[in-house]
Amino acid sequence: MTFGSMASLIIPDLLQGKETPLSKLLSPARIKPIASAKSLLSEGWSAAQHFVMDKFAIDKIDEFKDIHPEEGRIVNYDGKTFAAYRDKQGALHCVSSICPHMGCTVSWNASERSWDCPCHGSRFDIDGKLLNGPAISGLLRVNK
Repeated sequence: MTFGSMASLIIPDLLQGKETPLSKLLSPARIKPIASAKSLLSEGWSAAQHFVMDKFAIDKIDEFKDIHPEEGRIVNYDGKTFAAYRDKQGALHCVSSICPHMGCTVSWNASERSWDCPCHGSRFDIDGKLLNGPAISGLLRVNK
């Protein structure tokens, strides 16, 4: 609806041959592929780096008591890797550590109490419910 409203403001001016700041902002010619290549490559490199390196940053634990209240960690327990969070009451919440969007490993965001994907910004609550996309589904629950 936003772009439809903007189009209704721009089109009459364009038909009269007038160029406005809004028409410049929304012009398809504003995109400069060569100028934005560095940024695109940098973002791609960052996502690829997280995709690979986060797999090596997993903690191996022997017992779930190693996870303290209000702490979230990516753990390997009994050959399985998952995201584990212990709430204030001591209940353990275990979900898949793999973001369903592109397969990156999520990380714990202590200030927001959420699992965040560093590759594309998807966010999930402690039970894996999707909070923000681009993922379109939540993290799968894991039976420990």
